[in-house]
Amino acid sequence: MDVSKLGRSYTYEDLCADVSKLQEQYPFVEVITIGRSVEGRNIWALGIGSGPKLVHFSGGMHANEWITTPLLMKLCFDYCNALNTDQPLRGYQAKEIAKGSTLWLTPSVNPDGANLVQRGIAADNPLRQEVLRINGGSKSFANWKSNIRGVDLNHQFPANWKLQAAASPKSPSPRDHAGPCALSEPESLALANFTREKNFTMVSAFHSQGEVIYWGYKGYEPAAAGTLVHELGVISGYKPIRYAGTHAGYKDWFIQDFRRPGFTIEVGRGANPLALSALPTIYNKLAKALLWLAK
Repeated sequence: MDVSKLGRSYTYEDLCADVSKLQEQYPFVEVITIGRSVEGRNIWALGIGSGPKLVHFSGGMHANEWITTPLLMKLCFDYCNALNTDQPLRGYQAKEIAKGSTLWLTPSVNPDGANLVQRGIAADNPLRQEVLRINGGSKSFANWKSNIRGVDLNHQFPANWKLQAAASPKSPSPRDHAGPCALSEPESLALANFTREKNFTMVSAFHSQGEVIYWGYKGYEPAAAGTLVHELGVISGYKPIRYAGTHAGYKDWFIQDFRRPGFTIEVGRGANPLALSALPTIYNKLAKALLWLAK
C-alpha cells in the first residue's frame, strides 16, 4: 500500500478496494464482515496468522479520526508482504509473529461517520435533515465524531455506561452522546460481539490525536499491562497515561470484563481530522511498536 498515491482522504470505497486487493494478493488473510453500519456499510475484520495469542487492533471508531483506518491498512499490507516474501519488517521476522499470534484488524468501525466527515451528506440521503439538525445546520462535519445517528461509539460500551451518559449530551450530537443505552448502535454491538466471540488476549483501539497511550481502567488492568505499555512507550515515543478519566470506552469495557491488557492509542498531533499527509510520519513512528505489540 503506497500512501503517497492516496488522495486527500481514504474513503470507504478505498477501503473496500484494498480489502479486495488483500484477498487477491494474500489469500492467507481471513476476511470477514462482523456487522453493518446504520447505513448498511460492511464493518470488515482481517485476520492474519495462526498463533494462539489473539491480538486485536481497531480503528476508525470516531468519524473525524478516520486516519487510523489507512494506518491499520498500511500495517496490514506491509505485514502480509513480509509474510509472503519471508523478509524482515522493522527488525522483526513476520513468520515468527504469525506463529505466536493471530492478529485481527478492524480498520473502520464507523464507516458512515467517516463518509460524512469526508463527503458531507447527500441531498437524497433520508437522514439528511436529521444529520443537519444535529450539526446545527452546518454542512461542515470536521468536528463530527459520532456515527450517522449522532451517537459516540466510544461512549457505548457497558463499563459504567450510565455514569458516562449522565456526563454527556442527552440527545444526538456530533460528539459525546452515549446513546439511549449501552450497545444501542449496530457498530458498537458488532465490535462487542466480535470481541466476545474471539476472546482476545489483548486489544488496542486507535484514535487521534496526542501521541499518548491510555492503558488502565479503574484498577482492573492486569499488572502485565504496565510492563507492556512502558515498553510500547519506549519504542514509539508515545506517553503512557494510566487513566483517561472517562467511562464506557471499548478499551474500558475490555479491561473491565476480560481483565486483560487493553490500550487506547492516540496517534499523531494536530487538529482532527488529521491530514492524510501526516500518515507516513505516524506510520514510521508506530510501525515497529505495533509489530512488537502483535508479537
